[in-house]
Amino acid sequence: MLDPAFRELRGPWQSDRDERGVQEKERLFKTSLLQVNGSDVEKRLRNEGEQFELITALILEKFLSRRFVVLRSSPHDDIQNGVDTVLLDKETGKIVCAFDEVGDDKALLDEKEARSARTNLIKGGISLDYGFRKDKNGKFVPASVENLPLFHLAISSKDLREMEGCDLNADPTHREKIFFRDFLKIMMGQAAALQDAILEQMKGGGAALRGERSLVLWEIKERAENFEKTLEEVGDKEFGLSEPGRI
Repeated sequence: MLDPAFRELRGPWQSDRDERGVQEKERLFKTSLLQVNGSDVEKRLRNEGEQFELITALILEKFLSRRFVVLRSSPHDDIQNGVDTVLLDKETGKIVCAFDEVGDDKALLDEKEARSARTNLIKGGISLDYGFRKDKNGKFVPASVENLPLFHLAISSKDLREMEGCDLNADPTHREKIFFRDFLKIMMGQAAALQDAILEQMKGGGAALRGERSLVLWEIKERAENFEKTLEEVGDKEFGLSEPGRI
């Protein structure tokens, strides 16, 4: 059941429709897996997918919590908009980017990479129907957010097993530091590549990139650039990884 504040954000009719959409997609997902694979496989796939998302959120929270609030997306945004996790900047009070997580399936990873590029460059980033922002009193309030850069994070089944004991309240282990360092490089690489792709597109885009579309792409680029700079600071502080510029 949705929080009343979110029902007010989307309106009763749209909120009810969103909830029915989630229930229907989950029913279809379960039915299709049961028909093909049986209940044991359905449970395993669902549990493994949830573990991918949970471990990713835990690692991001453990290393980025000084600057960001790590938030799991709503079931609606997960299913409808393909968003698993978002980062909210504590200093600006704004959500800066979204992540879609995936296991070590090569075909699925390729599909996610293509989707991220398509979403960022053609659709103008991802939308979050059930998000947050900081109001003038410094409180976080429900808000819809548009034009978020979408990145993807992959985690192998081997890494998943090794990260199962991740404890937010304990000091980072050596394995967790290595794992996050790899995440850091991936995130910075994607943020840098997105900026380059947007600049290249704007350089030769012609009339199709004038006006509002140009502003949207520029907003996505600025978000990616600010995110990359923040990650550089984290990399320097935690690992001494980055040279001036990019890792």
